[in-house]
Order: sequence, then structure tokens, then C-alpha cells
Amino acid sequence: MNKTILQQLFDGELYPSETINDPESRKISSIIAEEREYLFERLSDGDRESLRKMNDLYHEVTNIYGNECFACGFRLGALLLIEVFSKNIDDFDQIK
Repeated sequence: MNKTILQQLFDGELYPSETINDPESRKISSIIAEEREYLFERLSDGDRESLRKMNDLYHEVTNIYGNECFACGFRLGALLLIEVFSKNIDDFDQIK
């Protein structure tokens, strides 16, 4: 039996952020990784530590931003559904 989306959410089986598979994003991420490695090889130990801290903060803020975008989109979708289902069924005759 297939689980519903609600069951999958409850069971912790859905990870929307891990399903993003955009070729442009992968390309840019690869370039960033190459540039980061280039810098790490040339920096002093102290500067490497500063770059690591900056990377950690960047990942943290990117994660927060991604969560907020996801939540905003989810809320917008829910509001659209509420609006659609709250309309009088007679209003749909005008769409035809």
C-alpha cells in the first residue's frame, strides 16, 4: 500500500530540498567548489579558518532562505486552494 503524502511527512520520509535536481545549480555549485579549493590551497592557516567560518555562515543563511522560500510557496499554494474551494460553485459557471 502506498503511503499518503501526510503519512510520508509524519514518518520523516520526505526531503524536498534533496530532490532539487537543476543542472544550472549543479554547474554553479561545481564552480564554487573549484574556486573554494583554489583559495584554500593558497591561504594561510588563519585565512583558511576564516574562509571555513564564512562558508559555514553562508550555508546556514542559504538553508534559512531555502526554508523560508519553501514555507512561503507552501502557504501561497494553500491560500490558493482555500480561495478556489471557498468560491460558490455557481461562480464556476462563469468560467465556461
